[in-house]
Amino acid sequence: MGHRGGRVAEPGRTEDEALVAWCERLPAIRAEAVAAGAAARLERDIARVRGGGAALVAYRKWLGDADPDQWRAWSEPSGAAMPGLPGLSRSAPAGTGDYRCPRSRCTRRAGRDDAGHPPVCAAFDQPMTPGPR
Repeated sequence: MGHRGGRVAEPGRTEDEALVAWCERLPAIRAEAVAAGAAARLERDIARVRGGGAALVAYRKWLGDADPDQWRAWSEPSGAAMPGLPGLSRSAPAGTGDYRCPRSRCTRRAGRDDAGHPPVCAAFDQPMTPGPR
């Protein structure tokens, strides 16, 4: 199975595309997993992706193949949920800029939010890296 930037991992979807979608949607996936009692499972999959595992596997598991806006429902025993990982909470001055993956594993690009905060890579829980202007 292809694993890095642009190589086809399955017909019509690349590992890079899966990692971009995983990163962009991870906060919503985490909220849904917590609500469904599947946070511990999600955290294990997050750790696999952060450790170099295939984002495509995690993408298919949590977002499904057909509809990327719907993820599968998971359930675990009551009390199995773990709290979400803390995000970046410090403020940065307003400005513009193009940011990229902090580990150079995908082609995701993002700008500052409406409050001027630089984007965070949810896949790796790190601030995104400023790119060339």
